[in-house]
Amino acid sequence: MSALDGVRAMHGDVLDCKPSDDESRDKLVEELKNRGNLAFKAKRMDEAILMYTEALKHNPSLHTVLGNRSMVHLNKGDLKPALDDANAAIKLDPKWIKGHYRKGMALEKMKKWGEAYDSLKVAAEAAPKDKKLKEKVDGLYKKACRQLERGEVEIAPAPEPSRGSGKESSTHKVSTAPPPKMAAPSKKTSSETVVVKGDKEGGNMKGYKTMANGKKTSFFHTEISEEAKAMLAQQGGPKQLTAAEAKRAAEAEVAKAAAGGSTWNSAKTFEERDMNVWAKRRVHELLESISLSVEGKAESISVKKLTDYEGDASMPIIRGTKRHIFDLSFTAEWVAKMADGKKLKGEMHLPDVASDGTDDEFEMEFKIRTETTDENRNLVRENLNGAINAALCAFVAEFNEK
Repeated sequence: MSALDGVRAMHGDVLDCKPSDDESRDKLVEELKNRGNLAFKAKRMDEAILMYTEALKHNPSLHTVLGNRSMVHLNKGDLKPALDDANAAIKLDPKWIKGHYRKGMALEKMKKWGEAYDSLKVAAEAAPKDKKLKEKVDGLYKKACRQLERGEVEIAPAPEPSRGSGKESSTHKVSTAPPPKMAAPSKKTSSETVVVKGDKEGGNMKGYKTMANGKKTSFFHTEISEEAKAMLAQQGGPKQLTAAEAKRAAEAEVAKAAAGGSTWNSAKTFEERDMNVWAKRRVHELLESISLSVEGKAESISVKKLTDYEGDASMPIIRGTKRHIFDLSFTAEWVAKMADGKKLKGEMHLPDVASDGTDDEFEMEFKIRTETTDENRNLVRENLNGAINAALCAFVAEFNEK
C-alpha cells in the first residue's frame, strides 16, 4: 500500500461521499477544507492537495481553496501549479489580496522579478504597515532594474490605442510607480514597452523603458484597472500577527476543534489530533535508552543517538472510531564494546516505521564502520535488531493507549 493509498483509506468517508443537495455539498466542502488545513499544518503536503482538490471538484468557485492549494504547491517546490492556482484564484476574485500575494511568491521563486514585483506591490499597498513585505517589493524592483541595466531587454513598440475608442488599452495604461528614493521619469521623455528576457529559470516580463540622458529606468506592467486597485486597497491586506494575537488564534482553533469544529464534525465523523511532538520525543527516549550486554561476548551494545528523524504521527477520529497513524524514518547510531576490548561503531537505518506494517517486525538496514569478524557483526546486528523492535513495540503500545 502506498502512502497516498493510506491517505485515501483514512479519508474514505469524505472522498467517497456523493452529496444529494446544496446543503450537504456545502458541509462536505467545509469538511474537506478543514482536513486540508490540518494536513498542511502537519506538513503532509500530498494529503493537503488531495483534500483541496476534492473540495474544488464539488465547488470550483472557491478562490480561497485555490489560494491554499497554491501555497501547498509552493511549499513542495511545484512552481507552475502554484502560479496556475494563484491566477485562477485572482480570476475568481480580483480583490482578494492573498491571491496576488501567492502569485507574487510563485513568480519570485521562478525568478520573474518584474512580474513578482507587480503582484507583491498590490499586496504591499493594501498592507502599508508590513515592513518586511515592502522590503521584499523594493528588492524585487532593484533586481529587475539590474536585469535591465545588463541589457537583457528586447524593445517592443508601445501598444496603439484601441480602434474606435480613442483610448489606450486597459492593460497598457496602468503602471506601478517605482519605490521611494528611485527617481520617476520626466514627463518629457519618450516611453516604450520592453520585454525583459528571463534567465535559465525565469521567463520574460513586461514593463516600460524610458530613455533620459542615456540612462534606463523602468516601470513594470500590472494588468489591473485603477478601479480594481482602489477596491483592493479597501480590502486590507495580510497583516503580521503579534505573539499574543497568534496565541489567541491558536487557542480559538483548539476551542473550535473541542466544540466539534465544522458542521460535518458535529456528527463526529472526523477529528484529528497532531501527535508529532510526542512521537518524536518518545521514539528518541526509547531508542536512546537501549543498552545491553552479551555475557562473555559483548560488554555493552548501545544506541548513542538518533539522526535524520522524519515523519508524521496523528490520531484521527473517523465516524467515532479512533485511529493511530504514524509513518516515521530515522537512523540509530550505535556503539559496541566487545569482550576482547575492541570497540565497534555503526548505524541502523529504519526507513519505514509505519502503522500499516506489522507491530513486531520493522525493516532495518544494518551498517558497521569498523572491521571485525563475521561472528561479532552478526552478534551486534541480531541483538540490536531485537532491542530496537522491542522499543518500537513499546512505542506502538503507548501510542495506541492515547
